[in-house]
Amino acid sequence: MSLEAQFRNLQLAPSSKWYPRPTEKCSGEFYTEKQKLLVNWFRLAKNCTGKLIFEYKVEVLKEVGRKEVPVQAKNRVKLFWTLCRNGDFPVQKLVYDDFETVYSHEQFPQEKYVYKMKNVPEAGNSRRPDVYVLKISYLNNFKLGFSRRNPEADDEIANRSQKFLKCLFTQKFRYSPSDAENPAFFRDFTNDRNSIIHIPTIDLRPKFEVAPGIGAWMGIYFAVRETDKYEPVLNFGLVHKLFYSIPRMNLLDYMLILIDEKTHQNDELRENYKLKIQKNEFGMSQTQRDRARHLLKDLRLKAENVPDRHQKFVERHVSFIEFTEQIAQNYVLREIHGTPTMLEYYAHFRLPLRFPAFPLALCKSGKKELLLPIEILFIHETGQRFKNHLDFNMRTQFVRGATLPPQEHKKSIEAMLEKFDFGPEGGADLPLPLPHFLRSFDVSPKLEMIECVGKVLKEPQLVNRENQRIEMTQDVRGFREKVLNIVPRGKLAVGLIVLREDGKEAACVNERDLQEFYTLLMDVCIERGLPIEENENRGNRSLFRVFSNVACFNGPENFQTAIHHTIHQFNQLPEPEKAQKSLFFLIIHKKSYEAYGRIKFICDTEIGVANQVIDETTVRKAIREAQEGPESGLKASKKIFYNIALKINAKLGGVNQEIGFSEDFEMSPEEKEKREKEPLIMYVGIDVTHPTEGSGIDFSIAGIVASINRGATRYIPAVVAQMEKNPDVRKAEKGQPNLKKSREITDILEGKFVAILQKFAETNRNRLPDKIVILRDGISDSEMLENAHFELKSLRNEVAIFMGNRENSTEKEPEYTYIVVQKRHKTRFYRVSEENLEKSTGILNPKSGTVADKTVVSPYKFDFWLTSQHGALGTSRPGHYTVLFDNSGMTKDQVYKMCYELSFLSARCRKPISIPAPIHYAHLTCEKAKEIFKATKKGLARPEKERMMIEQVLQPNRCYPGMSFV
Repeated sequence: MSLEAQFRNLQLAPSSKWYPRPTEKCSGEFYTEKQKLLVNWFRLAKNCTGKLIFEYKVEVLKEVGRKEVPVQAKNRVKLFWTLCRNGDFPVQKLVYDDFETVYSHEQFPQEKYVYKMKNVPEAGNSRRPDVYVLKISYLNNFKLGFSRRNPEADDEIANRSQKFLKCLFTQKFRYSPSDAENPAFFRDFTNDRNSIIHIPTIDLRPKFEVAPGIGAWMGIYFAVRETDKYEPVLNFGLVHKLFYSIPRMNLLDYMLILIDEKTHQNDELRENYKLKIQKNEFGMSQTQRDRARHLLKDLRLKAENVPDRHQKFVERHVSFIEFTEQIAQNYVLREIHGTPTMLEYYAHFRLPLRFPAFPLALCKSGKKELLLPIEILFIHETGQRFKNHLDFNMRTQFVRGATLPPQEHKKSIEAMLEKFDFGPEGGADLPLPLPHFLRSFDVSPKLEMIECVGKVLKEPQLVNRENQRIEMTQDVRGFREKVLNIVPRGKLAVGLIVLREDGKEAACVNERDLQEFYTLLMDVCIERGLPIEENENRGNRSLFRVFSNVACFNGPENFQTAIHHTIHQFNQLPEPEKAQKSLFFLIIHKKSYEAYGRIKFICDTEIGVANQVIDETTVRKAIREAQEGPESGLKASKKIFYNIALKINAKLGGVNQEIGFSEDFEMSPEEKEKREKEPLIMYVGIDVTHPTEGSGIDFSIAGIVASINRGATRYIPAVVAQMEKNPDVRKAEKGQPNLKKSREITDILEGKFVAILQKFAETNRNRLPDKIVILRDGISDSEMLENAHFELKSLRNEVAIFMGNRENSTEKEPEYTYIVVQKRHKTRFYRVSEENLEKSTGILNPKSGTVADKTVVSPYKFDFWLTSQHGALGTSRPGHYTVLFDNSGMTKDQVYKMCYELSFLSARCRKPISIPAPIHYAHLTCEKAKEIFKATKKGLARPEKERMMIEQVLQPNRCYPGMSFV
């Protein structure tokens, strides 16, 4: 069977080849103009494809008695290069992956080398001379190849080639030099996976800070790409990574900086705090301990004078875990003879503790946990990587600081590459200042960005509720129409609830701000066309019930009782009056209450009532922005209120915007018949979120959304707990749950998509979709084909089950299109404005609707880049689309147009977003499910037999009137 026939019939194996790019020429009727673009991809001076590379296995060992054991990872790199130099090994001919592989461009005379050394310097003091062993043995050789045209045959070589090229270009910065090699250069850079970070030289000053002492340093991410001419190229992407940018200091001094930043420069103020701590007038609250754990977890410290039962004291290197409730004056050292308290032990050796009532720090040294007083803990390693979870404020600061306009973004990449000193283009035969690793392998980059052509798609035909075309703003392509297309038939009946922290008296928002916020919101809802119940008092319009100060979850009057009381009161209304109202809850809280997941569980899962949760900072910001005027130099804005109104309408079942026609518009019988004959398309969005440090989940969660109406403006969600039996039975033998907790493929649907199809049929006069378009978020290149195979197979099985239960046996199975959309990449396009090339505006973001489908795309698969959003802030990140399957015969232009139009249909926005709406909705579904799980997981068991129960908790209630996830 031919490849084309395999695609047409869906008989795809996980190892199938890529779906080929359609060969027809693009039609000019889809586009408005062409643009000259630069992309941050860089060609090599010489094509290195086919170059022979030799692979060697590396072991860096330490003699312990009669055994040889692997050295710790932190010492491995330095020891490797030191042993190579001392063994007269040709250092410049090696590229080391910092783990177990070394590459060379020539084969060494022997197949195996063994070098031994004594007393190689190591961090800390050794009690006796250490003996280290380096073993290098021949593994294999391969020719560099980067094509994945035939995945089954090519993937292994492509993966090895890409790994080698990344190692080669980063080797200069990962190298551990000898003292004679001028190590000053190497102190300016540090590496983090595939990124090289430039270390600021002035007091480690970061580009910007997200918290005191935690700042962002700029660097370059290295990726290997391939052009449409099979050329390997380098993608140099700008990155910002967070580091502890604090000088060497006592941990208490840093803690005081976190509490009050002024102490960093004010010695007197810092000493005043210490006096209060000494007098037990200032301690740590639980909130401060939690913040310290969040900011300092895994921070490496030097602990001086640690109690030891064999010696009086020892010095240890430890990692911070948290501050405990234990204090030195009460904590007993049970392993010390006489079981003294920690305070007594230090005093006995004339090392009195100054802060005996301050919480002890729990730290980790190897596998052992220690409780230590803060006086002996010092931050001594500069430039440590911050890898903990970012809270909302830190994330906001990071996004704000890392956002660069395209002109500055492009210049920053070029300036960073200049610091890296790769040198101009050339080869090993030219006397150029190339890094010796690159020179040795005869590889160097052309430091000029690749030029390509972008085509700008025409704007879609959006219509208002009267089916008239909406005028759009220039460039941004935002909607000038304020009135929403379809709104609830019943007038809003708002249950307004303001929360307070359990155990506290004051609500998070006072009554004056609450009244102002609600009044302005109702004004905007009227502007948007939402039905509002009038009242002489503007602040009481559509106000059904108000609770201005209730506890989150404890006490006789709390959030849950307020919700149920309001619903009960609403249900007591006479039926005609009740039918003319739409109940909606507006809930104001504070992020620190950590109540969001519980609120969503009660409202979205248990009850199924429309609601909007708003943070108190958003309330104050919305009021402030709406009241700003000439005095502040800022224009008054109701943007926040407008966005809330969009969400209210979508959650109540309304439609904010439509393309082509408005489904509520009265059509003629002829027009109606014409519409009915048009193919019905269901758009499916799939996203998966995985457990990570600080995520609060311990298994993968998949979010699936599917459109249920002809205009693709109404979606219903489903949540899948991605658990499956783990083939590693050894875990089960040890009594651990036999589960694989991180899973990308979403093929365990178990009837969920059948229910979605049933809802689709109910909405469309009992019709099946003629076509199903699956838009899949964020799969890596190496997993795409396998994912497409299993997920399409699973969806097809669900369709077959649904069709088998229907009476109409003549129905045709839907056609399918499967597209992966990648967002997590470092490719950026810059539009070259010929008119203003010499000015700061000469480099701009691509226009909304810009497609790049030549030069910077694959030669053997159907992929393209689409910048659908208007980049008002920062540098636009395009979506990378790969069509993995299509048996409907769509042209390239139709695929581009479809993906672009879907970016206009997000219910949360009145302009195109960066990705198609179904993928955005799937992502939002995942995030909400994650928050609900975090709030309810204490009552849920982990074993697989409980997966169904977990999914029931995460699944939105079917009675929900609209789209709960927006």
